Amino acid sequence: MILNELADLHRQRIPGYDLTCQYQAGIPTHKARLKVDVLKKQEVPAPAQFALKLIDLGISTETEIANALGMEIEFVRDALAYLDLHQLIIRRFGSPENPSITFATTGKGKQALREAMTALYVKRFYIQVDGLTGEIAPLDESVLQTGQDLNKMGIWLLHASPGKRPIAESLNNKLSALESVFKESEGFDSSDQLVEVLDVERPWLMYKVVNVLVFRDRTTGRVDLRVFEGYEPVPEYDRILKKREQSGGRVIPDDLLDSAVDYVLPSELVQELRPKIERLEELDRQVQEAASEKDELQASLEKLDEETSAEAVTSKTARIQELESEVQRLKAAQGQSRIVQDNEHRQLLKNALSLAQRGVVIISPWIRRSATDEEIIKLIEQAVQRGVWIAIGYGMPLRRHESKDLYIDEWVAKQFRRIQKRPDGKRLQVKWLGNTHEKILVCDRQFCVVTSHNWLSYRGDKGFRRETGTYSEDPKIVERVATDVLKRFEPLPDGFSLLEPPGPRTLADMLTGENAALEYKSSMRWDLRTQQVNKALEKVIAKTVAGFLNSKGGTLLIGVADDCTVLGIEHDLQTIGRMDRDGYEQKLHQVLTDTLGAEFSQYQHVSFEESEGKTVCIVRVEPSPKPVYLTDKGIKEFYVRVGNTTRPLDMQAAHDYISMHWPA
Repeated sequence: MILNELADLHRQRIPGYDLTCQYQAGIPTHKARLKVDVLKKQEVPAPAQFALKLIDLGISTETEIANALGMEIEFVRDALAYLDLHQLIIRRFGSPENPSITFATTGKGKQALREAMTALYVKRFYIQVDGLTGEIAPLDESVLQTGQDLNKMGIWLLHASPGKRPIAESLNNKLSALESVFKESEGFDSSDQLVEVLDVERPWLMYKVVNVLVFRDRTTGRVDLRVFEGYEPVPEYDRILKKREQSGGRVIPDDLLDSAVDYVLPSELVQELRPKIERLEELDRQVQEAASEKDELQASLEKLDEETSAEAVTSKTARIQELESEVQRLKAAQGQSRIVQDNEHRQLLKNALSLAQRGVVIISPWIRRSATDEEIIKLIEQAVQRGVWIAIGYGMPLRRHESKDLYIDEWVAKQFRRIQKRPDGKRLQVKWLGNTHEKILVCDRQFCVVTSHNWLSYRGDKGFRRETGTYSEDPKIVERVATDVLKRFEPLPDGFSLLEPPGPRTLADMLTGENAALEYKSSMRWDLRTQQVNKALEKVIAKTVAGFLNSKGGTLLIGVADDCTVLGIEHDLQTIGRMDRDGYEQKLHQVLTDTLGAEFSQYQHVSFEESEGKTVCIVRVEPSPKPVYLTDKGIKEFYVRVGNTTRPLDMQAAHDYISMHWPA
């Protein structure tokens, strides 16, 4: 498809800008039939020309002309009749004494002898006038379509610029441009001269389809557009549409508008975040490159035949292992923040609504049922029921004649009102902000996401949008973002304070007993009963993490006994090559990657805290967007959380569970 090819070709076209979306648009084009006066040059027929020349020389009677030309008198009379009809000669009647009729040339006849004859005719022909630029062109019906047809195809129709509709008066002011189009029309000679437009008959509004790429400045959030007819750029359209967009005109389709505008935060916070974001983008790029090279090597390794040398196989295998380590190192370097890709946003929203213990803030300019569907409504309602505050802000500046209803679907608004009527419904706050392009998600003090993704109107599953964001668990960043966005909701109801501790956050808070989202394990490798390394314990750790991934997420504490006694991981540290926290984290990542797969490491976050002089490893696990299997000796196993335990499911039970939790 040309549109996607253009996106690939021009993604880096504007320095400092990101391509955020693309779409097809209908450029208004007026098709019209014109009624015009045309001065048409005509050659005088040969017999008439000879007769006219003789008359001009003084040979003035029928008989004299017939004798001079050697023609029969009837042919001469036909020629004289033609000359008389076109006012090239006049007849002179004789006297009674000499009654013969003579002929003389007129002024027009003398001019006709010097050049071709002309006559004024009324003609009709078709043109098309560009509804944005006013440019006149010959009619090309192969590129024009009706608005009704384009609407059925889902193509965005642009409005014509004022004063571009063709009328006789305006066209008569452009006769030179119109004449060049007129002479290209069928049935007209290059020597014809356009004199005047008499009328514009049968005007139709049609559309021609163009391709539009939308770019966003990484720093200011300003939008720029590039328009193409086929593969050819049209700079004049770029200028007109950009000017229209800046003045508040509708240029970008409603369902893409939210992805084309940037989030807006206080300038000092933007400056604070910018270096972090740029560093994360670079790390993310390196991760993608390393992962891509690893995938290519694995694919080539699978294709090697039996004749391939052992040395070649060993070399490729070693390089794959190096790349796996490199990917893990780069992901670890991202720390508490990372780049969020387009298809991750919806799962993050679901995670926030499922795991929040205190409050969730969602800012989304548009709210559409396509994204705020039954699943999201159910999660919001469940969060409110368990005592979580939900604050939703929406709405961009209203243009003239617009209603707030434009920004929220009635079905969604009805569901919000239903929840708010419940006894605990005050915990759902839905506020028209009316001046926001922001797209922000905050969950307790756990994390925040600042992005170009519209949380409540786009699921992240439709075409190329390239919507990325920055996810952070950095407490300072989360607090800064939360403090700023909550100002938009003031006055808040009593009891709403997103920044209050939402439950067990410190290690001390979590040493109160296991639950569905909290699990204790004494160690990862050292068997306290036998006082030796027991690698079977590694699988126990992996099972717990798999259970959290396949459920609603949770936290695993390694170095804590079932009775909440802090044991520490010091015995484990003595069993690994690098006996420090970094070495322990690397070993833990290796265990989880080997058993669960590297692709799920992004949903596992490792940290360490001390208690009673002993070190505890804290593994926070997000819900996975797809099923996670534990592989042990080539056999795949499926685990989930049931209450405060981790349970395996057999094949049928796993199938039923997956169908319910991850519907196709």
